[in-house]
Amino acid sequence: YKWGHMEAFMVLIVVLSLYFAKQEQDVESGVLLAVAVSIKYLPIVILPFLILNKGKIKLKMASAFVTTLFILFGLCYVQWGPSYLKSFWHAATTISEHMSIFRFLRGAYSPLQFWGISNVDFLSLPLMLVGFLYIFVRYLQGAVSQMRAILAAVLSTLVFYRVGYAQYYVTYFGIYFYFLACHVDKDLKTVIEEQIPLLLLLMIFNIQFSY
Repeated sequence: YKWGHMEAFMVLIVVLSLYFAKQEQDVESGVLLAVAVSIKYLPIVILPFLILNKGKIKLKMASAFVTTLFILFGLCYVQWGPSYLKSFWHAATTISEHMSIFRFLRGAYSPLQFWGISNVDFLSLPLMLVGFLYIFVRYLQGAVSQMRAILAAVLSTLVFYRVGYAQYYVTYFGIYFYFLACHVDKDLKTVIEEQIPLLLLLMIFNIQFSY
């Protein structure tokens, strides 16, 4: 708690939000997702996939999310003043470290060293945005299901974020296991195919541990 390691608690709230969304309890889902975002910003990438579902805009969910987040951030402002906004700036400007792919790319074993490039941290936010937009467009086109799109968006954000603390991936794992639990009736081949993103993520871990 001291260092803000609240991922386990946050992902529980995210999973509950996804569960309520599946049950078409939009207000409850929106409120819970807002609470999760107030703890860690990562779940914000899930919101568009929940609000836009099957060609419909879920206004109740969006309203519940915005209202709850406004109240929570308002309470933060009352308690700590504008200083609480520093976390937004820190998230956007922090240097790459730990298991981030960008930390590897500015390390001693980076292939970019051959071209004299020592730091590409500036690509983090553009790549996160491009990755998210691509997944979202494919979702709107019906090429990928809602849960698969959510998993892909979360994973893309984690891969391209400048900081790769191990606990950040608890969010992905929690959503992924919820996804599997919702598909226990599928055959073994399908379940194995669903684990491919997890295997790719583990491969990325191995690469990044090598610096």
